[in-house]
Amino acid sequence: MTTAATTTFSLDTVDSNQAALNGRFETSSIKHDLFLATNGFLWNRYTPFRRGAITVGSASLSNPSIFSEPNFPDFKDRYRSVYTFQQSVTLGDTIALNERWSILAAVSNSWIETSNYNNAGGVTGGYSASGWSPLGSIMFKPGENVTTYVTYANSLQQGDSAPAGTVNQGEALAPFRSNQYELGAKFDFGRFNLNAALYRIERPYAYTGSDNVFSMKRTQINRGVELMASGAINDEWTVFGGMTFIDPRLHNMGSPQTEGRRILGLSQFVMNCLVEYHVPSVQGLTFTANVNYGTNRPTDYANTSFVPDYAVLNLGMRYAQLIAGKPVTFRFDVFNVTDLHYWANETPAAQNGYNATGSATGILGAPRTIRASLQVEL
Repeated sequence: MTTAATTTFSLDTVDSNQAALNGRFETSSIKHDLFLATNGFLWNRYTPFRRGAITVGSASLSNPSIFSEPNFPDFKDRYRSVYTFQQSVTLGDTIALNERWSILAAVSNSWIETSNYNNAGGVTGGYSASGWSPLGSIMFKPGENVTTYVTYANSLQQGDSAPAGTVNQGEALAPFRSNQYELGAKFDFGRFNLNAALYRIERPYAYTGSDNVFSMKRTQINRGVELMASGAINDEWTVFGGMTFIDPRLHNMGSPQTEGRRILGLSQFVMNCLVEYHVPSVQGLTFTANVNYGTNRPTDYANTSFVPDYAVLNLGMRYAQLIAGKPVTFRFDVFNVTDLHYWANETPAAQNGYNATGSATGILGAPRTIRASLQVEL
């Protein structure tokens, strides 16, 4: 059956704030870069009074149909169902012990509050929590243009909301903690930079099990390597690119079909590379080529089905000149040059998993698209 889901939130409002203060001083021969920052938000989510899946007919990707528009509810007739407040204060110091060794130490305190409401305005659940999140990094410069580092971070993060169809649908889960370890190196060649990092991230994973209750039952462990390059190779060629090898796995699943399987919708290798060629004989003329690549992605938690890998090529040019004393830039781009038919994204039906068997949402990649634009700075 083909349905139109009306279970989603119909309005989100977010009010955010951010402030930072930086200072630099010395104690004897030791240099300090001190920073104090705060950021936070108020987030209200509204749900229609009338909701639920509407059956419109029967169709499939191989046999699509056009249906008449169903009688959708009034999405403006809604009530506030979730309120979330979060505010963090961070204090840190980068301590330069000498020309080769430095230490970064930072700590933040977060206050997180969430309330869930029914359609009569009554409070049905929520929590109020606070906690400290430390971060520490040791940096060593074996050479003038090379910096190596090792970092550990433990952070308190906002919990997820239970998706529609679960026993506790709409409930905001309590905050959880994640742990990250990272080892990396940075190479600064002036106009060109290279970065490499090896990392491991472990965090609780919200999941709807056989009891149909959405809760922090599982563990997600991500292991990966990141490589990035950016800058000018010479006056004509500029490169911006990166690649990531990641092994995201679920653990403590309680089922041999899903234990140790890959996270739904994530490629194990992704790459993006943008190359620009500045034509030396024509001032202001630049040609660009951008390649995006990703390997296959599982569409269920048991990893029994996958969407294939993809490679998308985008080509373009821009021409910038002064006309009548005003900067003018003409751009011409062709996206998805080969008109590849591919799945741009595969995600769980909810932010953090949906049910024991898995439920994926697929987004088709855009077809070949041609765009021309003219920009004038007045």
